[in-house]
Amino acid sequence: MKNSARPATRHRQRHAGRILRGLALAVVGLIAAGTAAAQSTAESAQAAGPTVVATVEGRPDLVNVADNQYLTTLDVSGSGFVSKKNGFGGIYVLFGWAGQNWKPSSGGVDGLDRKYVYDDESNPTGYMLFVSFPGSETQYAANGGLLNADGTWHAKLMVPGPTFEYSDRDGNKGSVNCLETQCGIMTVGAHGVKEPSNESFTPINFRHISDSGTKVDAQAGTTGQTSAQGKALEQQASGGAAGVAAPDAADARPATVPGSPDPAALTDDKRGSLQVTVGETQLKVTDAAADPASWTGFFVMSDPQFTGWSKPNSVGEFDVRLPDDITDGEHHLVAVNAQGDVTGWTTFDTSGQTAKTETSADQSGSNGALVAAAVAVGAVAVLAIIVLIFVILRRRRNLQSKEA
Repeated sequence: MKNSARPATRHRQRHAGRILRGLALAVVGLIAAGTAAAQSTAESAQAAGPTVVATVEGRPDLVNVADNQYLTTLDVSGSGFVSKKNGFGGIYVLFGWAGQNWKPSSGGVDGLDRKYVYDDESNPTGYMLFVSFPGSETQYAANGGLLNADGTWHAKLMVPGPTFEYSDRDGNKGSVNCLETQCGIMTVGAHGVKEPSNESFTPINFRHISDSGTKVDAQAGTTGQTSAQGKALEQQASGGAAGVAAPDAADARPATVPGSPDPAALTDDKRGSLQVTVGETQLKVTDAAADPASWTGFFVMSDPQFTGWSKPNSVGEFDVRLPDDITDGEHHLVAVNAQGDVTGWTTFDTSGQTAKTETSADQSGSNGALVAAAVAVGAVAVLAIIVLIFVILRRRRNLQSKEA
């Protein structure tokens, strides 16, 4: 009896050994597959890129179109965007024309490479949207909601009609006719941050949608809008060309150049709340305390150079062009009011003259982390099974030894 039991015991032990080796190989394979899946997920997220879909409000069957006569409200949804928790800014959603090199990451310039509808800075009505990163310090100004952790967002964008006015960085005005050139919805990094992974252009075509609606009427004004919106639309060109109202004469920019600020006046109590993002040819300046109705002038120092007068947009931002002869290194940016008084200042560094931004790895990395976590849980489960089998087999062997 004893001798006949030993071969069977050795056979079971060899069989158990093969099972253990197989499970160990399964663990290794699972970890390798998980690593590859995480990498594939990251690469897929980067390759997919951002996608925007717009439908006419109340008409989900009308996709990426707008009315060729009346103001159109679009339900706009985005996916595949990079979201950064507590990150600076977010994205802007704009309607307008985009040239070949329109992207900020490619050096595109407002008023030249991209021309879009500006909103009423003192009473934004939805022509421009700011979709904020969750927890951003400027989240309070997000009229387009939040960019969710999964890269999605949803907002309502107003398209005034097939024609609109725009202003370039020098204040020169022009017009765009979207019936003659392709217009669409642009998304770009907010606050001057160049984020290629969040840059997209979605063509919008114009067609007859409704026999009634809101359009410019110099005599009767508009219907279905607030008084502020109606006033803005009434000030546009007649014949349905809705766009951005021209400023009143009393609101004209100052005609004089203020005196250069005294460096001694740049004290801590004068710093204000300026924040600067350095680009290749311009600064994106954010001032949360800026008055949308007031003009602000900017000086770039060490060698004082006045860059001009400008007003902030609806989220307190200015575009300040860098002097052509600016040198690499640290400089001061000084803001002054129409009386020449310093209202704020800060330092910035032009070394490299490129805006620093995080990459899309932040978003894809979060997806990869989920895959890696799932793989880790699976590996732990398999290892637990191996240990359990080993314990059971050892107990059996001990029992068989005692019986022998």
